[in-house]
Amino acid sequence: MGHAVPGPGRSGLSPDTLRKRYLALLTDYSAGGDEALLHQAQQFGREMVAARVPPEQIADMHHCAMIALRERLPDHDCRTLLTTGSRILSEILMSYGLAFRESLSRSELEERLRLASEVVENTQDGVIVTDPNGVIIQVNPAFCTVTGYSAEEAIGKTPAILKSGRQDTAFYREMWRAIREEGRWSGKLWNRRKNGDIYPEHLSITTVYDRSGRPSHLVGVFSDISRQELLEEQLRQSSKMESIGTLVGGIAHDFNNMLAGLSGNLYLLANRIDKRDPCYNRIAQMEAICARAGEMIAQLLAFARKGVVEMQEIPFTSFLKEAVKLARVAIPENVCFRYTIPAEQLVVRGDATQLQQVVMNLLNNARDAVAGRERPEIEVVLACYEPDDDFRARHPHRVGEGAWFVHLTVRDNGIGIPAELLNQIFDPFFTTKEEGKGTGLGLSMVYGAVQSHGGIIEVESRSNLGTAFHIYLPLVGHDAGGECPAREAEAGAVGEARMAAAPLILLADDNPGVRASTAEVLEEMGYRVCTAADGEEAWALYRGRAGGYDLVLLDVVMPHIDGLRLAAMIREVAPDQPILFATGYDKERLFQGRDAALADIPVLSKPFRFDRLDRTIREVIAGRG
Repeated sequence: MGHAVPGPGRSGLSPDTLRKRYLALLTDYSAGGDEALLHQAQQFGREMVAARVPPEQIADMHHCAMIALRERLPDHDCRTLLTTGSRILSEILMSYGLAFRESLSRSELEERLRLASEVVENTQDGVIVTDPNGVIIQVNPAFCTVTGYSAEEAIGKTPAILKSGRQDTAFYREMWRAIREEGRWSGKLWNRRKNGDIYPEHLSITTVYDRSGRPSHLVGVFSDISRQELLEEQLRQSSKMESIGTLVGGIAHDFNNMLAGLSGNLYLLANRIDKRDPCYNRIAQMEAICARAGEMIAQLLAFARKGVVEMQEIPFTSFLKEAVKLARVAIPENVCFRYTIPAEQLVVRGDATQLQQVVMNLLNNARDAVAGRERPEIEVVLACYEPDDDFRARHPHRVGEGAWFVHLTVRDNGIGIPAELLNQIFDPFFTTKEEGKGTGLGLSMVYGAVQSHGGIIEVESRSNLGTAFHIYLPLVGHDAGGECPAREAEAGAVGEARMAAAPLILLADDNPGVRASTAEVLEEMGYRVCTAADGEEAWALYRGRAGGYDLVLLDVVMPHIDGLRLAAMIREVAPDQPILFATGYDKERLFQGRDAALADIPVLSKPFRFDRLDRTIREVIAGRG
């Protein structure tokens, strides 16, 4: 017969007191554990024997204390907390067992050992017990669940059956030194399951000594930390991308200003040279180079999620059919190209331009990957996807309750991506293509676009077997069978004829080169221009002209008074004043929380395409901007 747990008056150790002491041990050890605390844990185990606390209560106490510890120390690393818990539990169980052997009768000992065995059998951590030579003599069910080995397969062998090859000889030498000299070891290592999968675990090993002080057994307690590792890797990747994105957003403004000044001067130069002059063609080439440079900056901003995205509901099924038709032209005829697109209309909320670029970039990558293959194949699959538990566990912060996704897969049987490079493929300018075949911005743009749409991207790849990119975009509504309402294009093109009276424009930009070249281009287009070097000067010019201006063209970031504030000041005195913003900065950040009164003001990115600048100015002045 086992002993009943005594009441608080009998031992002075109430269940509440025990829980508090257990939590205090875990907290102190997490803050910087030392040998003294481990001795306290051993003493605690002996005290629980004296208090006749059953082993199953220790298991419950450990479970509750770990939950409370996680709440008390939310900023601590999960792996460290797991290691702390395993270490303290190992010490308590060891001293608990030894104390029972010393204090209880044989019948009581057998009963208590049976209960202790039940604790080991039912704990969620894997437990492995070996003799001093490392031969396994006992494992618990959690060990079998994690490793895939049955107890019969493991007992009689050594833990070497789990060896992954990830740790070198020096690692194991140091582990065994600590076990021999200190009686314990804990840390992270990679092991191999029976099916060959390699997984990370946190392992604590404790030496059990007999009455003569000689080692009798080794007890290992471990936790599979695969899920924690995955979440931490996602966090590291997200932080890295955010850092790169911040850098990109910072330099984009300077690049765009330089390109704007260069493009403006080239435009002016081209208008002053006879088209038959040999220099004219060179100027045209330089303009084309500037345009390509501007596109590269736009791709970088897309990666950094710092461009303005025009979100609207898109019938993605129809959209993808058209996108595939367009991209198919660039795929050689010898490539077996298949696509599976459902009949029902799947609707997403997104920016059509960015999503078109995503599809084009993925298909272009697939085309390059299969080049040279004997039987090249590319496949595109679209489906509706309801997340399963594994998907939710991989992306806990992006999958809401009841969320559904549009799942786009682009798969090829090309050369594949080596496993060691998978974490770098979304980095700007990283490419595995030969020189001159890629800028390294395609997948960066895809990553940024998917993130800005609240989506998820996953990659599967094996060298020489192929690659599959999986894009998940939030589905609008669960009933995806209906067509999105068609949106009629706004009619009315701007006439090409020049306005009879030359409109007067107030141009404010703090960059002298951009200000001068833009003003000169505008004058060549037939406008009259007044310039200001900052917002304060622009405000003085605006107030000083009784007749006002036909349009105010404002750089957003300027000293003294910025463009947003100046636009608000102008609208206060002239609510109908046509205004146009221009910027080379991160639009999303600059216009976040913009005053609703300024929401109708169009925004142009630097460097300008001057035909678009001219068209937009006329639309805004005409009241159609």
